[in-house]
Amino acid sequence: MTAPSSSSMKPAADIGRWETDPSGRYELRWWDGTSWTEHVAQAGQPHVDPLGTAPTPDPSPVRPPSSTDVELRRPGSRALPWGAGLGAVGVILAIIGNGMQSEDGSGSLAGGLLMGIGGWLIIAAVITVIVGLVARSRSR
Repeated sequence: MTAPSSSSMKPAADIGRWETDPSGRYELRWWDGTSWTEHVAQAGQPHVDPLGTAPTPDPSPVRPPSSTDVELRRPGSRALPWGAGLGAVGVILAIIGNGMQSEDGSGSLAGGLLMGIGGWLIIAAVITVIVGLVARSRSR
């Protein structure tokens, strides 16, 4: 295994970091600033995998891995912001569409279409948030 390439190296303030596992057995492996460690992660879940070869030194300072380093990639973590964004867009479209309707109940086709699209986006947002929360609860 070799040290991370200079293109993936971070500033000196970032002492240790998760990198693509050079052995290819896992998604990520922890580089402690000096060597590859036995700390690995697959699908956001931490594991331990002993190293079989001598690591290549790197001049970066050392910081041990923490559970939050891997938690950033856990399942469902992207669903919640997407759900919030879809919901916000849905509400805005529904408000605009409602504003295009007249007081007597008749309205433009565009206004009705915007309200319909907004409603579907709100439903999609709720589903996305639920799926994200379920994925998060299963990954714990």
